[in-house]
Amino acid sequence: MKKRTEVHGADNINNILRLSNKVGVSVIGIVNTIRKTKNGNYFLTLEDLTGLINVLIKLGPENQDNLNIKIAERILSDQMVYVEGTYSPGKDRNSRIIYGNIISKIDVPRNVEPNNSDDPLSLALISDIHIGSKEFESKLWNRFIDLLNGRIGNKVQKERAGKIKYIIINGDLVDGIGIYPTQKNDLDISDIFKQFSRAAKMLSEIPDYIKIIYSSGNHEPVRNAIPRPAVPKKYSGELIEMGITCIGNPSLVQTHGVNTLVFHGDSMLDMNMLIPGLDTNKPVETMKELLKCRHLGPIFGKKTQIAPISKDWLTIGKIPDIFHTGHIHINGMGSYNKILLVNSGCFQNQTDFMKSLGIQPTPGILSLIDLDTLNGTQLDLKGSV
Repeated sequence: MKKRTEVHGADNINNILRLSNKVGVSVIGIVNTIRKTKNGNYFLTLEDLTGLINVLIKLGPENQDNLNIKIAERILSDQMVYVEGTYSPGKDRNSRIIYGNIISKIDVPRNVEPNNSDDPLSLALISDIHIGSKEFESKLWNRFIDLLNGRIGNKVQKERAGKIKYIIINGDLVDGIGIYPTQKNDLDISDIFKQFSRAAKMLSEIPDYIKIIYSSGNHEPVRNAIPRPAVPKKYSGELIEMGITCIGNPSLVQTHGVNTLVFHGDSMLDMNMLIPGLDTNKPVETMKELLKCRHLGPIFGKKTQIAPISKDWLTIGKIPDIFHTGHIHINGMGSYNKILLVNSGCFQNQTDFMKSLGIQPTPGILSLIDLDTLNGTQLDLKGSV
């Protein structure tokens, strides 16, 4: 954040609290608390390594669509923000406050040019196949396999399929065991090893020239808390023998020079519940907010479980060319600051558990990315092939 030219004058909180008169100030801090007042303003407490300070972001009476308010209403606790405003010293330390005129989030930079492949190859992004579930869409999966093998599709579709060099499976390849209370009633295969054996047989039908990369999700036999390790060899041994690369989640994957940030998307449901305007049916908007947070698990203490490990692997350090999520079973594609965003839908019909969460899945919509141009195409296996 300090690389931005507008924040070079930012001071630490302790130095600001020493001021004895009203003056313009700027500060970078982590949001300790945030609440909306009855007048529609936002009251924040910011912290840095030197102290805490109050900030008020006011709704302008002449402009109900105030930009600062729009930014503030999507701010989360623990998020880093930059504030410019007027400092008022008050009578004591607790009444000292910054009246904010400008507020911005850490965000991803706008001036980063994405990487492209020199070769006209493609990447297929899929997730949430859920092998072992009674609701697994075997007919759609078989159409996917037929497309990859050139058995179906028109001339253009066959040419596109022939360019696929990589497939990334972003979690929930299998349905797992004991993931939610009533899952046993939804299972067609109730043994985790048999689920993986079925998965190996199905994936073996993909042409050998396509490299498969498989990242763990919340239905895999790994810890539920993020970040997740790769699926252990005791379960994934057959996949590894086939040449499939098993990786943890999240991961940054490079395919012919193009970097894809692979994150299953566990925190997206929390984001949708806490930020006004976000909707499970519009995953791209939620993905944008994660990029603005520069963190894949920005909410602590809600449904998303975060592992207490020494290094935070959920921060978005290197800016990806593609951001790939899954988990919510809703297909979506868009872009933000030249980053291609893809939520890859699923290969599973609606279960009773999904229905209880209000999720209407969009199975069988394939996301294809041309690595030389980063152009994305969605192919509906239910009808367009």
